[in-house]
Amino acid sequence: MVTCLKNYVLLPLIVLCLAIPLLLLAVSPATALKPTRIEANNITVTYGSGAPIIVEARLLSDNTSVPGREITVSILGHTLSATTDENGEISVDLTGYMITVNPGVYETSLSFSGDSEYEASEKTVYLTIEKAFPP
Repeated sequence: MVTCLKNYVLLPLIVLCLAIPLLLLAVSPATALKPTRIEANNITVTYGSGAPIIVEARLLSDNTSVPGREITVSILGHTLSATTDENGEISVDLTGYMITVNPGVYETSLSFSGDSEYEASEKTVYLTIEKAFPP
């Protein structure tokens, strides 16, 4: 009879000991992702000037550079990507993609898709190609 009582007392204790770590995992908060933002400026070039069309951007989290992450640049159906350097910066040359484009304003989307440490972010800038005026 004593043996039966020991089993009735031990079994709930064993179950409780196994359940507590699982409960702690279930209620512990998930690791929060760090917010990010992309800094980039609008671009203006003169049509036919031969000047390169470069998109420059920087990926930041709490005003700190985020290196080694991919930023995607999309314009006129073209998508290019570049990896941020040690300063969180990229530089993408769009010149070859803009050869047949007329003067106008073109939306350029920059995006970081996020990862296990950082949240995703997006930025839209505008590429303005101005008409050249004769001197």
